[in-house]
Formats: sequence, structure tokens, C-alpha cells
Amino acid sequence: VRDHAGFVVSTLRDGEGHVLNVRNPRGFDDTTLRDPLGRVTQHVDALGHTSRVRAYDENSNPEVVENARAVVTRISYDAEDQEVAVVEGASDVTPEGTPDFAGDTPTRTMEVVERDAMGNVRRVRDARGIETEYRYDGSYRLTSVLVDAYPDVPEGDACPETGATRPAVFRRYSQNGLVLSETNRRCHTTRYEHDERDRVRFVTNARGDQVEQRYDAADRVVGSLNPRGYLTETDFDDFDRVTEVRVIDGPERLVQARYRYDEVGNLRFETDANGNTTEIVYDENRNLPVRVNLPLVEGESSAPSRVTTYDENGNPQTITNENGQVLTVEYDGLDRLIRSEFGGEVTTYAYDPHGNLRYATPPESQPGGRNAGQVRVMHYDAFDRLERVVEPNGLET
Repeated sequence: VRDHAGFVVSTLRDGEGHVLNVRNPRGFDDTTLRDPLGRVTQHVDALGHTSRVRAYDENSNPEVVENARAVVTRISYDAEDQEVAVVEGASDVTPEGTPDFAGDTPTRTMEVVERDAMGNVRRVRDARGIETEYRYDGSYRLTSVLVDAYPDVPEGDACPETGATRPAVFRRYSQNGLVLSETNRRCHTTRYEHDERDRVRFVTNARGDQVEQRYDAADRVVGSLNPRGYLTETDFDDFDRVTEVRVIDGPERLVQARYRYDEVGNLRFETDANGNTTEIVYDENRNLPVRVNLPLVEGESSAPSRVTTYDENGNPQTITNENGQVLTVEYDGLDRLIRSEFGGEVTTYAYDPHGNLRYATPPESQPGGRNAGQVRVMHYDAFDRLERVVEPNGLET
């Protein structure tokens, strides 16, 4: 596939049509290996991270999965091939099939305790033993979610809306399947009213504040009346692009913004409520915004502008603001930000082997700075989830 800028993405498939390799415009490959049955056994992304499906059960359900950090997830299924348990963080699987946990490996367990006749999950138990219950109506639509306990949320008086004495989420439907109300865990209810075409006309929050939505023949929201009585009107062109936004305050019709587009759909001009117009100019080859001409400032002979240049991959390289100050940005071979400089001050960024942002070195921590060598450090768990951030001064979040 070649886009308008000449960038090419190539795909390799096997005789069965399965994707085996995708090469991006930079020449990096995303590769998938399969077994004789066409099941994925290994995936290597453009960063070289390798994940594997180490085992399938007799029904070809993935049973043992290993992520790029070599952390294993084991999945169990019932006779209907529905998940009944997921254990993340097993360091390995014993011959008997029992997860064998490493001492301090982060783990996360989910066990499906009960399903209904249609296969919908009714109860789930997590690693702490806390159960979550899901309830459905006669059409098997989710109507409520109840949690047995929260360590930090004690049970209180029954919610007058739902009667629940434990944290819960409730939802009511109309005969047509439209959501009529939603009640959250704090017993706050939002109500919805619909028109004859099943479009949301009124939304009322727990305080009684109501928003009205008005539509045109194409089902686009062309009017929104807020609780304070202000009506916002929106006009569209034939391509569903916003062309004008107005706020109606009594007899006044205040234009908030007008928008005009070029022949390929790019936003070219934006005019604010005071009649000030901002122009956006694009390059001819890659359709990237290269200049933003700001409204003329009173007393100035020419309008200020912001100018952006790009590298060969379409990443912003320099951004010059209306005061002539330049932000310079650099990227690595995978288009990740590694350095920025503004006003002579440099910030650098570094990543771990899994592509997560690991270090950010602000200007004062650069060599020669007052805090030289002190950097912001991001820590992740075995599933690449951000766990904590350590600031240069040692404070942790």
C-alpha cells in the first residue's frame, strides 16, 4: 500500500491468507509465525519484542501465553470453550498444569465463578477473593454490576434509587433496548429521554441539571440547550464538517466560530467570536500543516505565525512560535521522541527494551546543570503497566 506521500507498507501472507509479515515505511518488520493448523505461535513486533503462544488445548484455545518479558499467562476453559480462569504472572507451568509463581512476580488472577445459560458472565472472583456480580434483564442486557466489597469503601445505607447496600452500577432499558438511566456506585443517577427516532433528546444528571439535544434530518446534533438556558447551534456542510458554531443568549445570536476547508478537507480558516481569523497552510506533498497564520494584532503591520518543519517520516522537527522562539525535536529510528530543545534548554528521553519511556532528563539535570545526573525514572511491572514515577528530587508517585 502506497500513500499520497509515497510511504509504502508491504504485507506478506501465506497460502491460506494469514498475515506473516508487515513491513512499515521505515523498513521495520512485524512478523507472525504459525503452526501447521494456522494458529499463532510467535509474534515479533517492530521493536524486536517476542511473544509466544506456548500451548493450545485440544480445541485450539490458547492455553499458555508468554509476553515479551517472558511472563506467562495461563488460561483455562470450560466445555463450551469459555474462559473460566486467567492467571497472569505465572513464571512457568508445571507438568500437572498448575501455575508456578515466582516469588515476587506481579500476578493478577481472574476466575469466572458463574455464567448463565447464554454464556454471559454472572460472577467473577479476583486474586483478593472479592467477587463482582453481573445481572441481566430478560433480553440478556447488562442491568447492574455489584461488587461484594471494596477494602476502602464500607457498606452504607441502601441507595434509594436501587436499594443496593454495596457498591453497584445499575442500568435500566426501554422496551426498544434504549438506556433510560444509569446509576453509579455513588448512587448518582443519570437519566436519558429519547425522541421518536430513538435519539437522545434530554440528559438529566443527579443534580437535576438537564441538557437538551436537537437534531437535523441527518441525525446530526445541531442544537444543545444547557441547564443555564444557553443554546449552542452548530451548522454542517454536505460532508458533515462543522462550518459555524453559535451561542444563542435571548435575542442575541453570538457566533463563536466559523470554519472553512480546502478541496481535500483540511481545515484552512478558523474565525473566532471576535472576528479574528487563523489560517492554516499545508505543504503540497504530504498534506501536513506547515504554517499557522494567527490573527493580526492591533498596532502590528503583519500577522504573527507559527511554522512547523518535518523530517522525512512526517514527525515535527522544528516548531517556531510567533515570537521567533524555536522548539527543536529529535526522534530515534522508531519515531520515538529522544530530545527536545527550547530556548537553549534540553530535555532528553530514553526507553527500556520494551519500548516504555524509562528516563526523562530535564534541563537542570543535563551535564553541567545544578541537578546533573538526577533524572525522572518510570518503573513498570511485568505487563508494562506504569507502577511508579521517581522524580529527580527523590519524590515518588
